[in-house]
Amino acid sequence: MVKPFMIQRCLAFIGGMSAWGLGYRVYTEGGFRSSKYQMYISYEGMRTPIALLMFCIGIISLYSSVRIKSDMPEEYICTRCEEVEVLPHDKNKIYHCPQCGGEMEVLFGFYDRHPEKKDPDRWM
Repeated sequence: MVKPFMIQRCLAFIGGMSAWGLGYRVYTEGGFRSSKYQMYISYEGMRTPIALLMFCIGIISLYSSVRIKSDMPEEYICTRCEEVEVLPHDKNKIYHCPQCGGEMEVLFGFYDRHPEKKDPDRWM
């Protein structure tokens, strides 16, 4: 399972590269040609400002793709009663269940780490 912040990183990277590429294309060619609709959109009068705007949008998107943090709140599950809670992610902190006081683990991959807790009848 892919974590949501990885999807955000990928989308921000793709958007940044697209904006950067469009800015380059506007600056070098001065516009866009559509072979499907047989038309040409010219930015000749505003070529440099539009290209710079696209470059800036691309750089901001690329920068944000690197800076998106992975320490967003995660779902934790109690190892005893299997109660699920959403808590801030902190690798150094040990969380305890508010219901029974048991130790909490990250829900992602819990049943892979504890196959004995899998109950096939529970999800049917």
